Amino acid sequence: MSRLVESLFVEIELELNGETANTLTKSILPEILNAPSRRTKARISLDRGKLYLCLRSNTTAAMRAAVNSYLGWMVSALETLKMLG
Repeated sequence: MSRLVESLFVEIELELNGETANTLTKSILPEILNAPSRRTKARISLDRGKLYLCLRSNTTAAMRAAVNSYLGWMVSALETLKMLG
């Protein structure tokens, strides 16, 4: 069976205020450092108030799962920050 996809890459860019961007980065970093699967590589960075989450995978299923997971964690963290005021 031949591979149709060599590699997939997704970059998610969020423009946030500095404190929120820092807090969100710190909250997501443990998930990146202790990823349950080696099928997807993730990297997070900050640049001038923008948070960048970069994901790379070799399969669409792994990429879909990673995007859903990371976006879910980010939404959860942002909702928590919103509730804390």
